Amino acid sequence: MASKKKKILLDPDALTAYDASLRQMNFSPDETREAKREYILGAIANFQNVRSATRTLMVVLGLASLMPVFLVISVPAFIGFRSVNKSTHERILAAIAIWKNDLGDYYADLLRAAKNA
Repeated sequence: MASKKKKILLDPDALTAYDASLRQMNFSPDETREAKREYILGAIANFQNVRSATRTLMVVLGLASLMPVFLVISVPAFIGFRSVNKSTHERILAAIAIWKNDLGDYYADLLRAAKNA
């Protein structure tokens, strides 16, 4: 059986549900802060992996677009990849902003990591 990677959800509802699940487990504030930090770091790592794969695909499509037949496919793909990467990056930054008070000392480090991703 093929293994599936777990997608890290970053919409406000998912963040609220994750926060509620942490509260339900009666974690200490430090444990909650650490869990949220790991959640954001996982999202950043996931984003970097996907971005790396799309960059590779964009190079392949760029080479294929030298043949006019593939140009029709390549241009929309470039636009689509760029918009998906941008929106994912913005969602990571928004998640960090939503949890700003909860992240405490980790906030600045996570913000820096997300901006450099």
